[in-house]
Amino acid sequence: MPQIIETVVEASVAGPELRSVRIRFRYYPDDPFALHLDVGGDARRGGHGTVAWIAARELFTAGLRAPAGLGDLRVRPCGADLALLEFHSPSGHAVALISSQELCSFLARTFEAVPAGTEQERVRWPGTVASLLRQST
Repeated sequence: MPQIIETVVEASVAGPELRSVRIRFRYYPDDPFALHLDVGGDARRGGHGTVAWIAARELFTAGLRAPAGLGDLRVRPCGADLALLEFHSPSGHAVALISSQELCSFLARTFEAVPAGTEQERVRWPGTVASLLRQST
């Protein structure tokens, strides 16, 4: 079983005042196109209020260079050292700032495990199709 690649970063979330939250990024080589994020876990409250997101690895790669994304999650550079993540959902909108260096380091580890352009070789198509068909019914 391939090793899961993960990192936890502290993010500053905009609101009436800045607050710190943890974002746990995970990458599964068996699910090579996606990054899994657990957003939340207010550091002062012991991790309560986590929300799970799944997004394309390419979204984050592109978002480190220029604004990327049109849907529920958007990523863009913010100065030389930060990346801005915008989360949109029916229940609200949140903006988080994270270290672009930490994100870049994490992404580099994912590309070491599964180089760009080889993702399709890792997808387990029968299981993926079966899962999609179950979700659509």
